Amino acid sequence: MIEVIINDLSVFDEKLNKIHRAMTLLSFYTQYPDENNVVRFTKTELEQLLNRPRRTINNWIKVLIDNGAIKYKTNGTTYLNPFYYYKGTSEGYEKAKKLWEATKSDLVS
Repeated sequence: MIEVIINDLSVFDEKLNKIHRAMTLLSFYTQYPDENNVVRFTKTELEQLLNRPRRTINNWIKVLIDNGAIKYKTNGTTYLNPFYYYKGTSEGYEKAKKLWEATKSDLVS
């Protein structure tokens, strides 16, 4: 199997200055994705693990959604943009791209 590693901030282009305040959460997410680029942490878990208040977590999630970095489900399931970050097999990458394209966030602006 071929390993694929993507970590490309240029995907965000001019949006990078908008997501910089949420990079703590985005960086955290990149440490825990499964083969499909999905991360599962509730907001309560994120509060505890990142030692930040719920309001900050909510704001960061909104910023990341609004700028195409993640798609978020209210159960805590988060889909990372595979064009920005992915680490796994080439087959997993193809699945992650399809999941990304098929998934809609529960939270929208």
